Amino acid sequence: MDAMQDLATKLQAHRERDASGRYAGHPVAPSELMLYEEEIGVRLPADYRQFLLEIGWGVGPWNGLLRPRDALAAIRSANSFVLPEYWIEDATPPSSRPFPFTRAQAEESRQQDTWLTHDCDPPGVWLGCVPIAHQGCDSWTALVTTGDLAGSVWNMYNHDGWQPAQHDRRRWPLLPAVVGFLEWYHLWLEGVS
Repeated sequence: MDAMQDLATKLQAHRERDASGRYAGHPVAPSELMLYEEEIGVRLPADYRQFLLEIGWGVGPWNGLLRPRDALAAIRSANSFVLPEYWIEDATPPSSRPFPFTRAQAEESRQQDTWLTHDCDPPGVWLGCVPIAHQGCDSWTALVTTGDLAGSVWNMYNHDGWQPAQHDRRRWPLLPAVVGFLEWYHLWLEGVS
């Protein structure tokens, strides 16, 4: 059984135990996904892309995984007040720009349990990543879309504090500094079992 089938099977088991609809996914139409990728200027990492097409938005940590159009609205909203002059001078979407952190910084952040900040030029909120879940208030979960950390999942607090995403701090010593989307999602699903 491949990873996506395994997730689908586990989600089905949750739906059978919980009739609230919390574990119902909403698959994204290929045309909607293609338009989203055009808008953000980068192709999504393969496992997240497949997840959206087969399982969909909605079911997931925090307030659920964002629908692509809601993620795009979050990107536009955040960057409309952070990057107004760059939207005019440079039409490069923030999500296709370089992600501001390195694997070494991720390791250090996890070892010291600290939040990372960046001072990029141009400034921006969603540089090299897209929001995939809203945690509430000004906290988000993001998926990196560029560079050697592409496909990894990060938490962002108040638009300026970043940390590799993990669900279970007790397992940190057993996990790599950064985890990919499917591993992150599996960890969440294990935690609600």
